[in-house]
Parts: sequence; structure tokens; C-alpha cells
Amino acid sequence: MIQVTAITAAYNAASYIENCIQSVLAQTVPCRMVIVDDASLDDTYAIAMRYAEEYPDRITVLKNEQNAGAAASRNRAVACATTPYVAILDADDWWQEDKTERQLKRLAETKADACYAGRELMHADGISTTKIVQVPETVTYHGLLKGNVIPCSSVLMRREDALQYPMTHDELHEDYIVWLSMLRDGKTFAGVNEPLLKSRLGETGKSRKKGKSARMTYGVYRYMGIPVWKAVYYFCCYAAAGCKKYAGARGKK
Repeated sequence: MIQVTAITAAYNAASYIENCIQSVLAQTVPCRMVIVDDASLDDTYAIAMRYAEEYPDRITVLKNEQNAGAAASRNRAVACATTPYVAILDADDWWQEDKTERQLKRLAETKADACYAGRELMHADGISTTKIVQVPETVTYHGLLKGNVIPCSSVLMRREDALQYPMTHDELHEDYIVWLSMLRDGKTFAGVNEPLLKSRLGETGKSRKKGKSARMTYGVYRYMGIPVWKAVYYFCCYAAAGCKKYAGARGKK
């Protein structure tokens, strides 16, 4: 039985979507994939549909008539999935072949509710920067408030939890809100400290605009009900962690 469905929201991703899809099809444990084309203006939908026609039992493609944003598109994909687990994968990223297998094993070992992994940073053209961002083997609510160490495209979680904690607020870091909400409610996360995710560094992503990303992070703190004085403290921790995040990323051996 297939246990995992990859959840992909895609907008104007024609240049990248094939690599993303192929990495799901190449997983060492079979996975399904639900792609939601978010009213793209390029050939994203046509490319995805070619794969859906070739792999009708593995790939489902939905199309938003109007641009709804990543959060709503991911929620729509989760609602369409039928497997026990879902795994988020942005359209410009891709997975190492044993990513889902390693994470399912980690979940079985730890009994955690969700699993994340490290990532290798890639240039926009798909060539490695040789930088690897490591992750801790576990994380707590208060620890995560000091900096989001959970790469969104690396997360594998129970579908029932994804339904219970839908993504909202695209104007903030919608994934960060979900991870914090789950941890606050007693859910547990386990990490695989290896670069199972290949993360493309595009120039248009909101997290790449550091000033905007910082404002969004502070907005997450306030959305989560963190008092101003604590929010300032956590923001300072976030800023310090951000300075180390890429400068401290280790090169490939």
C-alpha cells in the first residue's frame, strides 16, 4: 500500500516542475503526488498533465481558476490525498531518492508525529552551491520560536494532522505557523540530519527577501499570541540564527 502523497503547489513553475515530479516518481518507496496548479501563466499545468496521463495511478493534477496562494493550494491537495501521510514539496525543489523511505523509518523509530530533514542549497539552475543546512534531531516549541529550522519541503506528516492544522496566512510564514501550532499542542517532530531535500535558491521567493521575511517572522510571533517583549527576544534569536544559517552551512565533503 502506498503510504505517502507528495503535496505540491505550483505557480509558473514550468522550468522546474519536471525535476520535482521525477524526484517523487524515483522514490525508493512508491509515492503518489497531488499537484495544484495555482492559475499559472506558463506551461506548468500542461507539463504536469503529461505526467498525470502517463502515471494516472500516481499523479493527480488540479487547477485553481484564480490564484489562491501556496497555503490554500496545499490545503486543497491535502484534501484530495488518500494516503496516511502527506509530504510537502515546493515545485522548484526536489528530493533525494530515499527521502520518504528514510523519514518513514525515522517516524517508526521515534513515534513522532512528523519528520523533517536537512537540505542542500542549489542555485536557480539546479547546480549545487555545495552548502548543506543541517537540522537538529528534534525540536521543541520554545526552541522553534528562536528560529524556524524545519524546511517546509522536507516535512512528512500524518494527513490527519495536515487536515487538523491547515495552512493559512500567506502574508506570513504559513508553514512556520503550522509547525509552532502543532508543537504547542503537544505534537512531536523528528529530524533526519542529512540533505534529503534539494532546495533551489530562487530570487522571487518571499523567504529570500530578508527584510520582508523578518517582518513576516515577527508577524508569526504576534499571530501566535507571543507578548511583545517575548516576541522581541525571539526575534533577536531568529536574527542571530539567520546570520549563521547560510554562513555556517557546511560544504560537501
